[in-house]
Amino acid sequence: MNKNSYSRFCICLRLFIKRLLNKVSFILILCLLPVLSLGLKYLLKDAAITIRVGLYNEDNGSSADYIIHRLSKNPEGITFREFSSKDEMLDSVRTRKYECGFVFSEDFSERLSEGDTTETIQLFVSPGTAAGSIAAEYVYSEIFTLYAFEEFMEFIGTRTYLSFSPNELSSLRERLQPVYSEYLNSDKTFSFEYKTPDGNFPRISIAAFNKGYASMDYYRYLEFSDKYGIIPVQNGKNLTLNVPVTAAVPGARGIKADCITDGACTESSAYFQKTSNAATGSPYMFTIDMQKEAVISEINLSTRLVNGSEAAYKYTIEGSRDGKSYKMLVDGKLNWQVGFLILNIEDPSLYRYLRLRVYGVVNVHKNNSAMWADGIYEFAAYGKPQ
Repeated sequence: MNKNSYSRFCICLRLFIKRLLNKVSFILILCLLPVLSLGLKYLLKDAAITIRVGLYNEDNGSSADYIIHRLSKNPEGITFREFSSKDEMLDSVRTRKYECGFVFSEDFSERLSEGDTTETIQLFVSPGTAAGSIAAEYVYSEIFTLYAFEEFMEFIGTRTYLSFSPNELSSLRERLQPVYSEYLNSDKTFSFEYKTPDGNFPRISIAAFNKGYASMDYYRYLEFSDKYGIIPVQNGKNLTLNVPVTAAVPGARGIKADCITDGACTESSAYFQKTSNAATGSPYMFTIDMQKEAVISEINLSTRLVNGSEAAYKYTIEGSRDGKSYKMLVDGKLNWQVGFLILNIEDPSLYRYLRLRVYGVVNVHKNNSAMWADGIYEFAAYGKPQ
């Protein structure tokens, strides 16, 4: 825009504003706009729209009570009220004091536990309203949360490997119900821990994919987030990644002992196997220097398997602060677990050095030596460094 054009624009704008200001009606409208805005704001605030819904309970069990209790706390634009009289609720719906009403049948709890809720709830709707379908969404969502818990308890009760007695299952239900409700009503995540009768933890393998790459590892803990889904939880910092390792015996094929802390434990990764020149019948030992002291919470041991050889390692793991005086952390001389081991460490003491001593490899079916399956892929300690 050149100088002459800009000057003409300013002159036209000034004349336009002058003409408007000469009109009294325009001035009045400008003054009234803020007053009208404030008035409209307070009118809308006082005229909050609420849908009223009635509830009547004929259920002989406790499920309907649980659902009605949760619905009565609904903070949104629907108010649920439990009626003590069915006729009173129906009359309120008929006269449009309430938009609709729900009646829970006397066998609602029993049918819910059987997984069949067909025709267990009656819906009565006031003439000319469309609020019934909206309220039904709230009611059915609460039914589903309770049904999900019943399905969970049914799953636990029918697992033969858990073997709960009826009394134990009833006690478990009482303990799990408040926990279920707590996580249902919050943004908290849940985690679980389970130990087998043999004292080992389950191998939970989580695979992650990103831009054409895949990674996988075993975890003892899982958490669940509404935003991110399943989250594997590492039990502290990896304290042994790429730290120096010394072995009391030479490795086969010239493999160095520090391969057991390189972070790689796939089948194609390097593993340490004692050379055939080493003495037979005696244990061999690794010393891992974590470089700094730490409280250890977990140790993972990845060992070699050959064509499903079912070979178990007999071992011990000790800890030391000075590299001279050691304390037993894990005594696995009686171990019969095959392959990957997740070992919980409950000792709160500080350690810098870890010592893995392998006493032998045994076939778990024949109870004879299986040193042909000898091989340590990875030794990983997790915890909190100082």
